[in-house]
Amino acid sequence: MTIYISAIGNFTYLLHQSDLILQKLYSNKYSLVICGEINANYLIDNIRRSQLDAVLHSYNLAGIVKFSTRFGLNSYTAIDSVSIDTSTTGKYDLYPLINGLSDHDAQLLILNKGQKNEKECHTYIKRKINNYTIADFQLKLSHEMWEQVFDGNDVNKIFNTFQNIFFRNHYSSFPVIQAKNEINQNSWITPGIVNSCKHKRELDKELPNNDNDTLVSYYRDYSKILSMAIRKAKIIEHYNLIPNLHHKVKTTWGIVNKGSGRNKKKLQTLKVEGKKITDQQTVAETFNECFVAIAENVKRQNKNNLINDDNNSIDNHTHFMEQAYNKPYQVWTVNAQQQQKKLNKL
Repeated sequence: MTIYISAIGNFTYLLHQSDLILQKLYSNKYSLVICGEINANYLIDNIRRSQLDAVLHSYNLAGIVKFSTRFGLNSYTAIDSVSIDTSTTGKYDLYPLINGLSDHDAQLLILNKGQKNEKECHTYIKRKINNYTIADFQLKLSHEMWEQVFDGNDVNKIFNTFQNIFFRNHYSSFPVIQAKNEINQNSWITPGIVNSCKHKRELDKELPNNDNDTLVSYYRDYSKILSMAIRKAKIIEHYNLIPNLHHKVKTTWGIVNKGSGRNKKKLQTLKVEGKKITDQQTVAETFNECFVAIAENVKRQNKNNLINDDNNSIDNHTHFMEQAYNKPYQVWTVNAQQQQKKLNKL
C-alpha cells in the first residue's frame, strides 16, 4: 500500500483514513508492505512518528527505515517510510538508491520468502499416565511371583529386588512421551494488541522520569484507546463465537462466568435423606431422578391441595354456592303501590 501526504496536509485525516484501509486489508493470509512519503521524520522522536507508530503497531506493522531518505542544503530527514510485519516476514534487506533526479532517495526492499520466523514451541518430557496405563501396571504387578522378596533374609537384597521389579514394570507401563506446553491465550489477543501493550509498558517506564505535559496527555489518550480496542476485540470474539456453536446457552454462560472471574467448581458430596453421596455417577443419577420426578410431584401436590381446599376451606367459592342453594327460597308478592312507596323512600 502506498501513502503520500504533503508537508502541509492534514496528518490526523491521514491517520484516520489509513486505519480504515488497514482494517479492510489486514489478514493473516498475506503480508502488508506500506511505503511512501508520510512526512513523519523517523530519525528523531516526534509526535507525528508516535501517532503513526500507534496506528501501525495495532496491525503488527513497524517502520524499518533507519537511514536518511531526503537531503537538503543544511538538513536531512527520513520522511519516506517503509513498514512491514517484522515478526512474520523473516529476513529482509533495505537499501537506499541514489537516483540523482530529486532530493529524495529511492529505497529497495528485498524480502526473502520461505524464511519466516517460526513461533517458538516449548515442549517437555512426561510419562503417559491414564486409566489404561494404570490398569496395565496393576496387571503386570499381579503377574509377578515375588518369591525373591518374601523368601529372602537380607533386607538390602529384598529392597533392591522389590525396587527392580517395581521400576521395571513402571517404566514398561508408563512410557516417556513429549508434550507441548498448553498456552492459555485468548483468540482476541491479536499481534497488534500485543505490540500496543508492549508500547504502553515502554511509556509506563518513561513517564515517571519525564515532566512533558504532551507525553502525559498522549499516554492518557493511548491508554484509553487501547482499553477500547481490547474491549471491542472481546466483543467481536464473543459475537463470532456464539452463533457457530450448537450449545449456545452453555457457551453464553461460559463466557459470562469467564468474564466475571467465576471458576467452575465440581460438586464433591451430596446429602440426600441424611446420607452423603461422594460417587460422581450416583450424584448425577440422583439429580436426574429429582428433575425427572419433580413435575409429577408438583402435579400431585397441587391436586392434593385443591382437594383439601374444597373440603376444608370456608373461603372456597363452591362452599358459598352450596350454602346458598341448600337453603329454601322465600317469595313475596309486591304490588305497584308498594313498589312506589319503596322508591319514594330511596
